[in-house]
Amino acid sequence: MSSTPEERRFALGRALDRFGEALARDPAADPLVLDATIQRFEFCVDLFWRVLQDALRREGIAVASPRAAFRGAYAQGWLDQEAIWLAMIEDRNRTADTYREALAREVFARLPGHLAAMRAALARVPAA
Repeated sequence: MSSTPEERRFALGRALDRFGEALARDPAADPLVLDATIQRFEFCVDLFWRVLQDALRREGIAVASPRAAFRGAYAQGWLDQEAIWLAMIEDRNRTADTYREALAREVFARLPGHLAAMRAALARVPAA
């Protein structure tokens, strides 16, 4: 990965903004909104765990997976409610591995909460 921790953190902020823009659209009016919003969510989870990995590394903690990064960040007090973050990883993995419209709609309903959790937590994660 050639980008710096600062570039990843900046990219995450922009990705969260775009995720919010996607969530503001009505998937009933345009079926592609459902897919695009879920894709934005997947990007954000992927970037978020990398930002956590950077911050944990600065603390002397090495993690090599999203689950380990979220658990490490929770242990550092940067994240609230570990179960929410582990469920977020599960949602990301389920939507990335297979496409089923019923599953997509189920996950889509949880996305506003996921976005709110990510935005709040990013403010607590120290810059690497």
